[in-house]
Amino acid sequence: MYITGQNPSEMLCFLGILQLHLTKAANLCYTFHNFRQEAGPAGRSPPFAAHFPKLFVTDATKGSAFGMDAGAGPFFCVTSGGITMKTKTSATRGIVLAALFLALAFVLPMITGHVPQVGNMLCPMHFPILLCGFVLGGPWGLAVGFVAPLLRSVLFGMPPMFPVAISMAFELATYGFVSGVVYRRVQHTLPMMFATLLSAMVAGRLVWGAVRFILAGLTGSSFPFSAFLSGALLTAVPGILAQLILIPLIVNAVSYTHLRAHET
Repeated sequence: MYITGQNPSEMLCFLGILQLHLTKAANLCYTFHNFRQEAGPAGRSPPFAAHFPKLFVTDATKGSAFGMDAGAGPFFCVTSGGITMKTKTSATRGIVLAALFLALAFVLPMITGHVPQVGNMLCPMHFPILLCGFVLGGPWGLAVGFVAPLLRSVLFGMPPMFPVAISMAFELATYGFVSGVVYRRVQHTLPMMFATLLSAMVAGRLVWGAVRFILAGLTGSSFPFSAFLSGALLTAVPGILAQLILIPLIVNAVSYTHLRAHET
């Protein structure tokens, strides 16, 4: 398929969405390359000769296969949840947004810092890590989630490094990783967003409980099931409800803003 003209984006949008409906694929990606036409024998023109790798169309859920063929070139991605354009600046964007989420993980707990009980209920550090997973994907979510509590403990002394910050590092890393990985593999609908969020919450709390149990065993203390139930669920109910309400709203707002920016 060859597209000519100064601004083929509208045609690509139409063809991409049409192909999604015809093939039932979750995602399709197209690389952009420059073509030129050369004169053929007997005055006939052969097909356009590509001076870059071939046009690459793939189911984007295949992951690294796309990256290997697309290389560093820009690509056009059509998904059932929207249309995005990615370029070489994607890595820079990821770093900037990851730094923003990390900064939020430092700042938000300060709002409830003077009242630890409120902080335990609202879980303010969980919000930016879950958002990082939704927006940037599993690897970024895992990295930011693991670093945030440890670095905050070193810089500000809160949360205490052992056992709180260490167990939180594994918990938040699980939040960011699971939310990012699962959200990339489901339809971007509200029910699937809630399912992703709940999956991340359950997985993160289970990992937190396991790490706390191991750390307690290393120090010769105990971590009974009642302590796990209280810390993972009962105390955190207000924070869980706030996350279920606010995070889907924020993710939808970010997705809408991102789509509108590319349309303009």
